[in-house]
Amino acid sequence: MREARFRRYLVGRGFESTEIDDSVSDLIIFETYLKSKNKTLNSVAQDDLRKYLAQIVSEGLNTPDRLLAMARYFWLTKRNDLYAYLAAVIGGSGVYESIGERLKQIEGEKKRQVVFNGFTAPPLGSDPSLYPPYTKELLDRLSANLPDDKVIETLTGNHHRIPVESFVDMKKRWETAKNLKEFLAGEHSRLVAELEGAMKSGRLWYEQEITPEVVELNRADQTIQNGVLEGNVVL
Repeated sequence: MREARFRRYLVGRGFESTEIDDSVSDLIIFETYLKSKNKTLNSVAQDDLRKYLAQIVSEGLNTPDRLLAMARYFWLTKRNDLYAYLAAVIGGSGVYESIGERLKQIEGEKKRQVVFNGFTAPPLGSDPSLYPPYTKELLDRLSANLPDDKVIETLTGNHHRIPVESFVDMKKRWETAKNLKEFLAGEHSRLVAELEGAMKSGRLWYEQEITPEVVELNRADQTIQNGVLEGNVVL
């Protein structure tokens, strides 16, 4: 493990010393597991990671911090394949719970219980391939107990819980833009620049590897991510 580099990275991210020690400890445990399989953190493959996650799930050691420590290490060491897998594993965490909370806000606790009674989500660390049947079950439960407009209202909440603060700069750009058309064009330019930066640095954009083809696809189509104004409709 590139421990010194990992520690410097976490310090730079503002982590406390105890959090850093815990993250390193989690990586050492993973490294010990890999050694028993004649693998290292450099040679580990996605299937090795999948099997390790299954083991810690079965042992009840699948804490968010442990998974995040691995994700941060693989981000740092540019193991994009493993980082993308962990991002997919972690990314769905809390979504079902958030849907339940929003349903309660809209329709009340009684309706939430009707929809969610007996529904159990996969444990954190589960392979992403396990999620579609659970998602379908939840959607079927919502549709069976709510009118379509309430299903839509329930599902259109901020279920990945992106902080409001993340939109502060965008809000400022909107307030200073001459009009909506200019704002959307500017956001599109920012997206293309961000994708170009990700491509040049070799880092993932969320879980996506950015290639020249991806950049050009987005450059040519403003409706991707941001939208374009036609008449009084954003497409």
